[in-house]
Amino acid sequence: LERFAAHHPLKARLVEPLPAKGTVRGAEMTGFGRAVFTFDSLPRSTVRQSNGILILTFDEPVTLNSEKLASELPNYVSAVRVDPDGKGIRMALVKGYRPNLMEAGEKLFLDLLPDTWKGLAPSLPPDVIEELSRRAREAEETARRLLRKKAAEETRELPFTIGTTPAFT
Repeated sequence: LERFAAHHPLKARLVEPLPAKGTVRGAEMTGFGRAVFTFDSLPRSTVRQSNGILILTFDEPVTLNSEKLASELPNYVSAVRVDPDGKGIRMALVKGYRPNLMEAGEKLFLDLLPDTWKGLAPSLPPDVIEELSRRAREAEETARRLLRKKAAEETRELPFTIGTTPAFT
């Protein structure tokens, strides 16, 4: 069977990972546009811009329904297309915007900032920050609990020496 699989043309498809499933929602915020991608398992991503096209690439294939994004961000995006291999999303921008990409848990936030944007980039929404803080506290508590359990189960050897001397009774 291994010899067959090694030479079979479908072998490569058998070992490819399943695409990360995700959703995307767009929202026009005060002074900028935001697209929020939510995945079952967040892939690594990068963003770049070329000739008015914003290109968001992933390190693995993703499945997204991006059809509504242009209608949810009409002042920022005129068209959206997912690459055939599922590893990229291309957005035709209405005008020049500066992308700002942030990861938080299973979510990816893509902010489209106008060229006139001054100061720090927008932060994550408060509910996302609260969720990340809660997860961190739970992870710390689980780690502490596991350490206590391991310490309680650990048996320690205490070496000792018995000696005799005629001077003691």
